[in-house]
Amino acid sequence: MDRAAIEDLYSYLDFAWQQIVQVAGDAGEELLLKPVAGSGWPTLRNCLAHTLFAYDRWLGFMLDRPRSGVADAAGTLPAIDAARSTARGEVDSLLRRLSDAELQEMRHFQIDGETMPYSYAELLVHLALHERGHHGDITTLFYQLGVGGDTLLEYRFHLRRRPV
Repeated sequence: MDRAAIEDLYSYLDFAWQQIVQVAGDAGEELLLKPVAGSGWPTLRNCLAHTLFAYDRWLGFMLDRPRSGVADAAGTLPAIDAARSTARGEVDSLLRRLSDAELQEMRHFQIDGETMPYSYAELLVHLALHERGHHGDITTLFYQLGVGGDTLLEYRFHLRRRPV
């Protein structure tokens, strides 16, 4: 995947994240910790923290740094939002720093004690698709908690925000 496509994917994720934060914020802080039986996630906070954990983990591999543990500490919606903002800043920094060739070049990353070949582009897309994959979980959690809408995070609404 090329730089423009990666940037567009992350732009969409930012749009969706804003929707998530808006709905959760409007519903009140207690929504984060309200148990949701049968959802696969004990609470909305657990699902959002898992997304932060993935950013922390995979950016750690890409930047050759240890996990910060930010997901473990993010218990409030403002803390969760701030942690994701920091992670997105790291993604943007990588995209600014790497040339197109460096973005696509196969490298060897240390992942869970193994040396594995990936490009930065592949890992950035992996990370983005991981977040996108949990949008269904978040939509289900919102539905079960009685907030939001079932089409809230659809890509088509992100497209409407672009100039024609």
